[in-house]
Amino acid sequence: MGKYIYIFYKTPTVLILCIAAFFLWNNQCLLAENDDRMQARADISSTVNVKPLKNCTNPGWIKGEDHSRSLSASSAVLSSEEWIDFTFEFTPEADGEITLVLIGADIRDDNDKSKRVEKWCYFDEVSADGATILNGGFEELDDNSMLREWTGLRFPISDPEKAASGDNFIAVWHNRGAIQKNIQVKADQKITITAKVRKPIK
Repeated sequence: MGKYIYIFYKTPTVLILCIAAFFLWNNQCLLAENDDRMQARADISSTVNVKPLKNCTNPGWIKGEDHSRSLSASSAVLSSEEWIDFTFEFTPEADGEITLVLIGADIRDDNDKSKRVEKWCYFDEVSADGATILNGGFEELDDNSMLREWTGLRFPISDPEKAASGDNFIAVWHNRGAIQKNIQVKADQKITITAKVRKPIK
């Protein structure tokens, strides 16, 4: 042991680099655990104009007539300790259909903004007041153990100890989401979509 202490004492640069590396690693761990960019997201595309009411917007990155037919909503900062509520509200201006997409936040690499970072999040207990979302608890599977009513992401995670309710839930990130199409909506009927969301559980 004395020999190693002597080496570090005689080579302070090595010691400084080791200490710096430790603090950098520790800081990165803290950022990963407390990253305020870790949110769940839900996007809506519609055949009719939709008016945002609560916790959603017509997204600025969608232009033209599709701008007023689209919505994007983000949850509060996610926790790995517990499921939290994610809710948003809107009103269709005419009878039509919407497509619901469940994804994670659009997070870019700090060193290369053209690259997205895989920040996964969990969804469970997805439901709607004013419309009908099918298989929002992700419990109904076909003969191939694939989710009924959803496209994109097709396989749930089955773990009743971790699920918000039932046995199943899903994990998504920005580039791999779960999609439900052909959700019928009525003119001027307020729609409230709710879900349980959280960070991956260690």
